[in-house]
Amino acid sequence: VRVLAVATGTVADAVTAELGAEGDLEVRVGEDGRTRRAWRRTVLPAVAGTAFSGPGAHLVTGGTGALGLLLAEHIAAARRAAGLPAAGIVLAARSAPGPEARARIEAAGARLVLADVTDPRGTARAMKGVTTLYHLAGSTHLRDDEDALTRANVDGTRIVMKAALDAGVERVVHTSSISAIGPAPRNSTADETQMPRARDLAH
Repeated sequence: VRVLAVATGTVADAVTAELGAEGDLEVRVGEDGRTRRAWRRTVLPAVAGTAFSGPGAHLVTGGTGALGLLLAEHIAAARRAAGLPAAGIVLAARSAPGPEARARIEAAGARLVLADVTDPRGTARAMKGVTTLYHLAGSTHLRDDEDALTRANVDGTRIVMKAALDAGVERVVHTSSISAIGPAPRNSTADETQMPRARDLAH
C-alpha cells in the first residue's frame, strides 16, 4: 500500500486502514476523505501547427553545443514536416564551430551568430526578429572558479533575459543543469536556493 498524502491523522493510521481496504492500492487521504487514483483517456484538441511552425525566428543560445545542435535539428525537422522551410533557426555561440558542427548547422538550415551570452551588445543583436528563445548556454565546468560559474550561469542568463524582454520575444524556454548548483549537503535536497560553491564542486 502506498499513501500519497495524509492531511489529518498519522501516516501509520492511514496505512493500517488501507491494509483492510479493497480496490486500488494507490490512494490519497485528505481532509475531504479517501480518494483513489484513476485514469481516463483524454483527447487533446487539435491545434494548427506546432510551437516550431509559427512566424519569427527561433534563437538557441549555446547553439553549437551537443544539446543546441540536437534542438536545431528537431526544430528543422518539425518545420519541414509542417511543409515550411527550415529557415528561421538562429544559433548563438561564443566561438566558431568545427567542420562537423558546421555541416550539421547547414543541413538544418540554421544561421550562426557569434555572440557570447555575457556580452549585452552581441546578445541584443542576436535577438533581432526572434519570437522564441531557447536559452541553453551555460557552464558546467565545475573546476572553474566561482566567479566564472557565476558569470556564465547567472550574469549570462540575466543578460539574455533582459535582451529578450527588450526585443519583445514572445516565448522563453530556459534550460539549466543540476550541476550548476552542485551536490546537496549531506542528508538534504538541493534546490534553486542553493548557491554554488567552487570548493565543493571541484571534488
